[in-house]
Amino acid sequence: MRTLPVERPSIPVLLVTGYLGAGKTTLLNRLLALPEIARAAPALIVNEFGPIGIDARLLPPGPHARYEINNGSLFCACTKPQLLLALREIAAARRAGIVLIESTGVAETRNLQGPLALPELTAAFCIRANICLVDAVSFIKVAPYLRVAIEQVRRADGLVVNKCDLAAPAEVETLCDVLREINPGAPQVRTTHGALPDGFLAGLRHTPGGDAPDSGPPGDIVAAALRSPRAVDRERFEALRRDLGTRLLRLKGNIAWRDGPTRYVEVVGGILTEREECEGLYPRTAFTVIAWKTPREALQRALDATLAAE
Repeated sequence: MRTLPVERPSIPVLLVTGYLGAGKTTLLNRLLALPEIARAAPALIVNEFGPIGIDARLLPPGPHARYEINNGSLFCACTKPQLLLALREIAAARRAGIVLIESTGVAETRNLQGPLALPELTAAFCIRANICLVDAVSFIKVAPYLRVAIEQVRRADGLVVNKCDLAAPAEVETLCDVLREINPGAPQVRTTHGALPDGFLAGLRHTPGGDAPDSGPPGDIVAAALRSPRAVDRERFEALRRDLGTRLLRLKGNIAWRDGPTRYVEVVGGILTEREECEGLYPRTAFTVIAWKTPREALQRALDATLAAE
């Protein structure tokens, strides 16, 4: 008697989107700590618009498979080969019970069904949900002139309004009303530090779209990086921030200060914070800047000019 092949269940894919600095990596850490996800042996795909893979080094170590897709948006045709390679390896390994994908903050969100349309991937994966994080402080500021922030909300299956502790209650209420106008069908939850309430994930249902991948990066947005064994002059760095002004969308990475130790530095919504350096980034100074309406070559020259004289 012939034995029929046993069909393997599809691996669910959970996509985390949201504008720069909204807290996607923090949420990913929260998800990895959930017992139901930890038991599923998750595989991670972390996407960064810049050339340095920083977010993946902010995730906890563990047995999960981890893939980095840098130098472009996950939904751009330029990164499709990297995404397909990662998905094929995950499917072939047959170890992961769920895939968590963190998209770059400047991704023009498209449906993942396109990359999964290949026969071997259609059978292996199913999209569980697209969760979009919304920064309660900065979303209203950037949405009017950066289309990507609105499109991420519009395409989401669920909206996580994060950093509610940093905004006034009236501002949060207004923001949530705006989000309902953009995406009336997506459930909303308000959080601090990405702490999701019980049952939120279980209540989400994915609505597929039919978009083709972008043929290029988001318009007017560029990324540049500074990698150097040398230290950075703080006065020159602050001059760079002043010169860029509101065109500085995001900055993150390690900076070896000439007048102090190496620190992990972030700029989100114009606010600079510092903490202990991120392990695994080399050389001493390694950070990425994402800017708006700034020529890439001019941005790179400005970064290089922040280095202290030897």
